[in-house]
Amino acid sequence: MKKIAIPTDNNVSISQDFANAKWFKIIEVENNHVGSFRYIENNLSQSNGQKDLDLVRKLSDCEVIIAREISSKTQEEFQSMNKKIIITNEIQMDVAVDAFIKGITATN
Repeated sequence: MKKIAIPTDNNVSISQDFANAKWFKIIEVENNHVGSFRYIENNLSQSNGQKDLDLVRKLSDCEVIIAREISSKTQEEFQSMNKKIIITNEIQMDVAVDAFIKGITATN
C-alpha cells in the first residue's frame, strides 16, 4: 500500500500553493486501486521558519507527494526522506492520481 499526499483547498483540485493549502488529502493506493482517504488540516499555513520541516513531518507517512508546485527547500526535505515527488500541471486530483497509478507521471 502506498499513501499519496495532495494539497487541496476544495477536495476537487490540486492547490497551486502547496505550503498554504487548506488541507492535504491522503489517499491509500493498493494493487493499483484507490482505497480509503482522509484529510489532514494544514494548520501550518502561517509563515514561520520551521514551516517546510513541519509540513514534511506532518506528511511523513506518505510515500508520494503530488503537487503543482513545491518550494525547492520542501522538495529537498521530502527527498532526504526518500519520498517520491510528482510535480504536475494537472489541476484535478482524481486525474493526477489515476495518472500516477497508470505510471504516466513525471517525478522530480
